[in-house]
Amino acid sequence: MAFTQQISLNQTQRRPYTYIQRRRIVKSASVLDHSISHIRSIQCSAHCLNPISSSSISSLRSQYQSKTQLQRNAWLQQWLENNKINIGTNKYMYRWHIDGIEVCLHCWLSVTGATKYKIAHCTRYIHGNTGIAHLSDRLGTALAWLETYLYSVCDHMPTKNQYHLPCFLQWKDVLTDLNSHLDSKKLKRYSQPQFAHLIKKNFSNVKLPKYTKLGKCDVCLDLKEKRLKAKTEDEKLDLQRQIIDHNTNQMKERIEYKKRCLRAGIIFLFLWGK
Repeated sequence: MAFTQQISLNQTQRRPYTYIQRRRIVKSASVLDHSISHIRSIQCSAHCLNPISSSSISSLRSQYQSKTQLQRNAWLQQWLENNKINIGTNKYMYRWHIDGIEVCLHCWLSVTGATKYKIAHCTRYIHGNTGIAHLSDRLGTALAWLETYLYSVCDHMPTKNQYHLPCFLQWKDVLTDLNSHLDSKKLKRYSQPQFAHLIKKNFSNVKLPKYTKLGKCDVCLDLKEKRLKAKTEDEKLDLQRQIIDHNTNQMKERIEYKKRCLRAGIIFLFLWGK
């Protein structure tokens, strides 16, 4: 009471009850009396619900309305399975009842709150839009550029589906090049957290290994210096062609090395077996 008096005496506040915390009303799963009367008012012309008590209507409606959508699907599936009647070869019908009293489909739907569409599709587990990718112009452009750029510039491992960034590239450099491409298309740039999420989700097979000084060839070091000095678009394209050629030669050398290792292992096992 003191709180309401204090608010009413405050003349500077134009809307005194704006900041009063309102209690959220929780809807009950049970059916109220006026809801049952409304259900009876919309029953069919045969008055199927007249011999059925209000408690039976309330109980059946509560069973359905208190569940989530997935639980309602399971409940409807079980109901249809338990009340299916075969009337011939590949012919069947369903029994609609409330506490053993036969009713029509319209009255049964009115009591439960279900729909004909829900009954027809309660066995469907896959949504119609599942698996459909909706890409924005920004995301589609970024994914297309990254796929072309990374798989042409990175070093492909011969024994597994994994790509390594060359020693002259860091993820921040890739982000800078990507944002430059997006700027040319007049699209919004990517921030560092957004870019990290994009790479983790779509290019998880691209790694940034820890290189040592012995693992860096002279060509890679030379390409690193050229990349830092490249400013124009023509210089960058020419540098990218050099990178692709170098990665191709490096891939061939890796494959030949693996073949020599395999032949050496076979010869060793042959001699050791003797």
